[in-house]
Amino acid sequence: MFNPGANQLAIAMRTIAPQTVQYYQYNSRVVNEVGEYQTYYNPPFSIRGSLQAVNRNLVKQHGLDWQKDYVVFYANKDLLDVARDVSNDKIIFGVRQFDVLSSDDWYTIDAWASVLCVEVKDNPIFIIE
Repeated sequence: MFNPGANQLAIAMRTIAPQTVQYYQYNSRVVNEVGEYQTYYNPPFSIRGSLQAVNRNLVKQHGLDWQKDYVVFYANKDLLDVARDVSNDKIIFGVRQFDVLSSDDWYTIDAWASVLCVEVKDNPIFIIE
């Protein structure tokens, strides 16, 4: 039996081969010249975790859009999901780009997070220099 604070993800990663993703951390949003918000991200860096497909039954159960692809990413990193007046973080796996939608925050207890991500296509990422 595991207790809070045991970092169960770190224990699982000894058995499950982790994947490496490029992580784009939200930096800021500013209004551009046409009055739309433009989101800026910090330069990317690699993080390792476990990327898992979301079962179609769960997509239906949670009322998510069937036309989109979802994954859950487990990482020893505190990832930012969509919040009021703040944009979300992004991850890139291979050539696929994902927006972090929601987070199950175990980071403060066990130093890992589970985030639901949706694939986005043709979405440029603006990096703060």
